[in-house]
Amino acid sequence: MTVKTHIVSSLVFGIVIVNFLNIFGVTFENIGVFQMYLFAVAFGATFPDIDEPHSYIGRKFPIFSNILNLFVQHRGITHTFMILFLYFLLIVVLIKNSTFQIIGIGFIIGNMGHILGDMLTKSGVAIFYPLYDKNIGLLPREIRFYTGSLFEYVVVFPVFAGILAYQLYYISCSLY
Repeated sequence: MTVKTHIVSSLVFGIVIVNFLNIFGVTFENIGVFQMYLFAVAFGATFPDIDEPHSYIGRKFPIFSNILNLFVQHRGITHTFMILFLYFLLIVVLIKNSTFQIIGIGFIIGNMGHILGDMLTKSGVAIFYPLYDKNIGLLPREIRFYTGSLFEYVVVFPVFAGILAYQLYYISCSLY
């Protein structure tokens, strides 16, 4: 997926999780915390590609990206359940402020959305690495798409953008 599709689809995923949590009475303290959460989801949606120096996030942090690229392959360790678990442990152990924990969880949700998005592409992701190093897709390979393809631009991105617009409209109506 392209960076725009990753961000939009991850924001959809992040808002779906918020709506699910609202069913159980979990809400944000205020709109500012919700906005920071959405920003963290969007940032997290770009972060797994830090292992690729030519990616959007790799160009923003070129030194880190180039060094990381020397040790890991693209769609390797940064696209696994293991890294999500490590991020979660770091947030739980190191962060005690609830607002920062919410932001950290948003970052993880963005990462998760990115990985799920890449699982919709032809190449898929080795999400269970290092236990299982075969790439896995969410759909049969025949109906997955190539990153940057016309199908992504004409179908996938507009569908996620429409869902996101609806979700944001619904949330804004419920605030007033």
